[in-house]
Amino acid sequence: MATPTGPSSFDEYAFIERVEAADAVQLSQLLLRPAPEEERVLRTYFGDLRYQRLHGLAVRRASTRGKRGEKGNVVIIHGIMGAELSAFDGERKNRIWMRVLRLLLGGLVGLRLNDDGSGDADGVGEVRATGILKNTYGEIILSLAEHWNVKPFWFDWRKDIRTAAGQLDVKISEWFGDRAPVHIVAHSMGGLVARTFIKQYPKRWKAMRGRLVMLGTPNHGSFDIPSVLTGADKTVRKLELCDIKHNLGEVLEILHTFVGSYQMLPSPKEMPSIAPLYNAETYGTLRKPLSVPQRHLDNARAFHEWLRDAIDPANMIYIAGYNRPTLCDIKKQNWKSLDSLDAYAVTLEGDGRVPHALGKLKGVPTYYVDELHGDLPSNQQVLASLEELLQHGVTDRLPMSMPAQSARGPAAEKRARAALNVELGRDADDEARIDQFVRRMQTRRDGAATTPRVLAEEQRVAQAITRGFLRSPSDERASSGATAGSIPTDGIPVRIEVRLVHAAIENTASYDTSDLPVDAIAVGHYLGVKPVNSEGAIDRAISEALAVDGESDGNSDLFIITQYAQRGIIRGELGQPFFLPDPRAEPGAAGRAIAIAGLGIPGRCGAPELTVTVRELCWSLGRMDKKHLATVLIGSGLGNLSDSEAIGAWVRGLEEASSNPRQAEKQHLSRVTFVELDERKALLIDEALRKHPCRTEARAGTQRAKALAEAGTDEQPFAVDYEELGAEKRASLKRKAIAKARHRAKAELERDTADAGRNTSPTRLSVGLESDKYRFGAITAVASIPERLITIDPKLVMDVNDQLVSAADLVTQCERGTLLGHLLVPADLRDQLGGHAPLVMMVDSVTARIHWEMMALPLPVVGRATTANSNGDDVLSDAERRADKERSFFSLSRGLTRQLRTSLAPPPEPPPPARRTLRVLVVADPGVGGWHLNGAEEEGVLVADLLESYNTVMSATTGNRVEVVRLFGPREATRANVLGHLFLKQFDVLHFAGHCQYTRDEPGRSGWIFGDGELLSANELNRIDRIPKFVFSNACESGITPDDAERRDAGLAPNFAEAFFARGVSNFVCT
Repeated sequence: MATPTGPSSFDEYAFIERVEAADAVQLSQLLLRPAPEEERVLRTYFGDLRYQRLHGLAVRRASTRGKRGEKGNVVIIHGIMGAELSAFDGERKNRIWMRVLRLLLGGLVGLRLNDDGSGDADGVGEVRATGILKNTYGEIILSLAEHWNVKPFWFDWRKDIRTAAGQLDVKISEWFGDRAPVHIVAHSMGGLVARTFIKQYPKRWKAMRGRLVMLGTPNHGSFDIPSVLTGADKTVRKLELCDIKHNLGEVLEILHTFVGSYQMLPSPKEMPSIAPLYNAETYGTLRKPLSVPQRHLDNARAFHEWLRDAIDPANMIYIAGYNRPTLCDIKKQNWKSLDSLDAYAVTLEGDGRVPHALGKLKGVPTYYVDELHGDLPSNQQVLASLEELLQHGVTDRLPMSMPAQSARGPAAEKRARAALNVELGRDADDEARIDQFVRRMQTRRDGAATTPRVLAEEQRVAQAITRGFLRSPSDERASSGATAGSIPTDGIPVRIEVRLVHAAIENTASYDTSDLPVDAIAVGHYLGVKPVNSEGAIDRAISEALAVDGESDGNSDLFIITQYAQRGIIRGELGQPFFLPDPRAEPGAAGRAIAIAGLGIPGRCGAPELTVTVRELCWSLGRMDKKHLATVLIGSGLGNLSDSEAIGAWVRGLEEASSNPRQAEKQHLSRVTFVELDERKALLIDEALRKHPCRTEARAGTQRAKALAEAGTDEQPFAVDYEELGAEKRASLKRKAIAKARHRAKAELERDTADAGRNTSPTRLSVGLESDKYRFGAITAVASIPERLITIDPKLVMDVNDQLVSAADLVTQCERGTLLGHLLVPADLRDQLGGHAPLVMMVDSVTARIHWEMMALPLPVVGRATTANSNGDDVLSDAERRADKERSFFSLSRGLTRQLRTSLAPPPEPPPPARRTLRVLVVADPGVGGWHLNGAEEEGVLVADLLESYNTVMSATTGNRVEVVRLFGPREATRANVLGHLFLKQFDVLHFAGHCQYTRDEPGRSGWIFGDGELLSANELNRIDRIPKFVFSNACESGITPDDAERRDAGLAPNFAEAFFARGVSNFVCT
């Protein structure tokens, strides 16, 4: 049997282990020219944006050639949780941290230490640090490696910090000898390792003649440590959710063996009032008593006392994050509630994990940056300042003081607590994501097989678990001009009331209120799907109001929203709302808007997409001066998001819609009423709203209102006031839900025994092709099925497709049609296609070439008696067999319709700020083989980095920004990608570095060369309406014009350079 060469034969996890174990040189090599499968894994693991950044740094490092290491030696030390930990059984290595699938199966127990914390517990096996997590530390390694000799040092962060310091001494000698100058850049716990090394080996430190730059190091501890030890920190809850073998108590028992964590408890020398944290009896008095080893607490106290004088102000520098909600004290000595975040005081004078009071060292210069603790090693301002700090000990790229209004003032505690609630909202989203991932993995039928989707989900779960300690997820840092999680210092607080009503959305009399009338009603709409359920009910209601003489024949095809959808007036693109006036003649209807919120392609609306939809819907309603929105819980239909996930997305969307401080005071919704007819679902929505961290109590009272007025500010920049259902109402809904469930079960049983052919609601299947991946999503009469990915060679699909139509007989056609169906259609979608419901195929221009009508899947034989021969086999006539084969074809077994959709419409983006943003598209080295141009990609990286450096140097003072899109190499820089970007977004500058070809006989066929000789010519450029105003073409022959001037006339196709001027380019620089 041939060895497989497809994606399944590539060991993704083994490759990731190589990445994590790589030093600066090896990491650069892995990123510089990865094979296609390697690049796929790197993009999945890092995310596209982070991969582009790392790849660009690797290219820059390669382009420095002989200059690497000229500025000296640097050791980079990670923080807590920042090293990969692997268990060894002989030569066999099993990565435990961070491999989510191992944690899911109880692998956390493999990290348990023995009683004194010096080694691994009995029966666990040897565990060692085997790499530094490049998702957090890859950028800082490669950015310094351009001009420095960089060595990443990883250690076992579970164990005593003094053990790691001893290992660091050995490694420094091994790497640099005993007298070479060496600097250290340390993040978080790594700074304690470095200071411990300095304390233990003072002569070595003096001989190194280096500097120590600490990024958010908890020099005097952190209150996140007692919150982790007691289970109050959400990280512990996430670990427990991800572990199907251990409960919360068992997870805590494992964490309580980590000696290194105790050494980061708040120092009693700095804060004598917190001395009870070092008494094991304190943890035994909690509501759920915990057994914390006194020996570890004693060791931690002694460590703080011993390390206290390890300060070298002349050679140490501290970089502190600020403006993030950070635990900073125990409120009113509330020792019995340490397992609740309510017991802790909160400040914005911290990075989210370390308060300044416990991070800064006396006499050590401190710089400040508005950043989260886990994102300090990848912050662009920090990276830009490190070279100056290491060389000269000072920098002007970071301020040495915080903005005065950042964390001080009478309302500081209230703002900090409110900001913490926002972070808890993200934690709630993380928990929902982890729970969904675990449930999906438990139901997998393909064993331990890895797919790109699973690998990507694992990485998202890993980032969710380590949120705040390590780097934030890529999607949270992609918003232009803002750092994820930052709390605006000048924003106007926004509060939105939220109500829940048990009613039908079309029956406004049952939920409209007199104090604030409903002036907007919203339902969701999928692309290409006929209005059903709540949307269908609203469609019927307003269509009946519009009917002549108040009459309606009940034909849904004549309803107004249905007709708008069929005519393409209502598209349903993601995040694009459609508004029409409410025509009903009833109190409050005048001026009321009906909003149809676009949900995009069926099966692709996850929590991020729903957030976009809610944001655009609510922002638009706010601009229309609407105050009270009544809506179903859009996004939570059958088979789609859970109610808690949908509520999280709704709250996030409401927050983003009202986040513009210029509009927030007046132009936002005041109230959102969720209307739900199903009693069970109403109870679930109520529970999700009551548990959401962003909510506040609606019944504030005059005393609280007075306190807020005296403070001069509201409690938080955004909050929802949810008026929860009363106990009596919940009990009533529960009784009705139980009664309906019994009735429904009986009805379903009766329906299942009846003729299944009566259901004519269509099944809608959306199909798209991206590279070698077919994307499938489906929506049926009762469920929305999440998107599925099928990786298969498109050429193989088209070969079978061609054989299908060329088959000479029915049997061969059926065989090829069945093969095509099994190649393409995901296994869990086949059951959805096995009935008699009509099928609507939503295809793009590529997948439209597939003969879907002739695709075949075996259908069950229903309602036909069969006879059997003596062997028990069915005896069918030739006619019956022919009928079976014909019935297996899609087009002959049910009605089949195609809908062609465009893939060019992008998801909407937030409105651009009033201040200027310059958008630049950089395209570099798009050719392969002989068309590859040495140095072109290096040029692209340098240009993009130079332009982006403006944001770290000048953006804060000018308010302007440069936004760069990078398309490097033949995988990214394809003709389709370049034209797609130019079509879809307005760019100001286009920079091209590559080959160009001038065709003398046909100037219109001259153009930039992509791939293996493919041209982007004047013909294609003439199709672009929004060409950048400035084009720099560093490509030979791109500026040549025909020699014969007499040939120039209006009818002649322009040459390549002239095509830009014909499209309105003001400046064209070329070679």
